[in-house]
Amino acid sequence: MELILEKSVRLLTSSGPSAIQRDDLLKVSERMAADGLRVLALGMRRWKFIRYRLTTNSGEVWTIFLAPFLGLPIPLLPIQILWIKPVTDGPPGLALAAEPEEKDVMRRPPRPPAEGIFAHGLGIHAVWVGLLMAGLTIGTQGWFFHAGSDRRQTMVFTVLAFMQLAHALAVRSERQSTFRLGFGSNRPLLLTASCAVTSIR
Repeated sequence: MELILEKSVRLLTSSGPSAIQRDDLLKVSERMAADGLRVLALGMRRWKFIRYRLTTNSGEVWTIFLAPFLGLPIPLLPIQILWIKPVTDGPPGLALAAEPEEKDVMRRPPRPPAEGIFAHGLGIHAVWVGLLMAGLTIGTQGWFFHAGSDRRQTMVFTVLAFMQLAHALAVRSERQSTFRLGFGSNRPLLLTASCAVTSIR
């Protein structure tokens, strides 16, 4: 937005219009910049939501699919699969829609209109992060299974749910970490994660 305003000011000072015309043109430029910022922010929020949902669903699918091939029983009960959806899938994904726009979003080059949904490594990210979630979850299951614990499915559910919540915090920005953004900059996401942790416990 600063670049648009700067160019508008240069144009106004060079063309020599009256003071009233300058004010009007500057206001129009500010509105255009604000509208463009809102459109870009909306697109980024949708992309973050899609990235989060694809990755978390990938982790769940890989966990349930790979465990039997490794000689382990079904990792999650049907009721746990149904419960993990409203706890870690829906609310955190919707809370990402409240993410404030990133400061440098207007300085980034525009994306091509024909660009696919899996562009910028989204498909690769969903697969490898999903496999990472599944690996840690199945590893936890194997540890408790061979230890003879009857709480292995509870531990699988807990580990998978916490990794998905951590991923919601990680996808808030493409270029900055959550620590740099600040945990309190997206209060709906922080509240959603807190409620999810309480429900998991």
